[in-house]
Amino acid sequence: ADYLEDKGLQQEAEFAVVKIAGAIVGSHPQQSKTMLQKVIQTSKNDSLRRQAQEAINQIERFDDYLTAWQVSGPYTKDNADGSELFDITFAPEQGGLASVPAIWRIMPAGTNKDRPWLMELDKVLEGNNRAAYLRNKVWSDKGRKVRLELGSDDGIKVWLNGQLVHANNVTRGASPAQDKVEMTLKQGWNRLLLKVTQSGGEWAACARLRRLDGSKLDGLKVQTED
Repeated sequence: ADYLEDKGLQQEAEFAVVKIAGAIVGSHPQQSKTMLQKVIQTSKNDSLRRQAQEAINQIERFDDYLTAWQVSGPYTKDNADGSELFDITFAPEQGGLASVPAIWRIMPAGTNKDRPWLMELDKVLEGNNRAAYLRNKVWSDKGRKVRLELGSDDGIKVWLNGQLVHANNVTRGASPAQDKVEMTLKQGWNRLLLKVTQSGGEWAACARLRRLDGSKLDGLKVQTED
């Protein structure tokens, strides 16, 4: 973004910033928004400013949902169905003890324009009777109790800093706040791991952090693992 201050490179830099910010809007929403706001403030190109504002509008539609994730999977086991896979331990749960380390990649965000907060696993991982994992890290400016609101299709497990905090082995379609989990964030970085099972049909999950009363939560940063 420093190149935005260089008059000779400004226009080229602005195009690059909008392109890059659009690509990382899901994995680094706060950084993307800062970059895009800078373009709106400095650019003399109306079309580019409009593109930057549209990207910011998309970020704001996420409304505190966690959209910065890495995904690993799919994982299967013999003829086990989705509900049976729920309690089978795969590499992401084993950490450094896994015989074959988990492979992670960025989970695309905003694949559904009407539900941009929904992580559509079936758009990146195909098939039935399998499991996938999502991970990220959440920075809190202080230790605090929070409410994690979850939706899933189908079952979902959640670990916070390596500790299991929620498990619901169900078959359902995903919608916001189907499960609500009270948990405690420590000051600094906290690591979230989700396991989402799939029996058939759609496969997705969503997660949102709020105050215990359900109101907006400030003082957090969310990003993918380095």
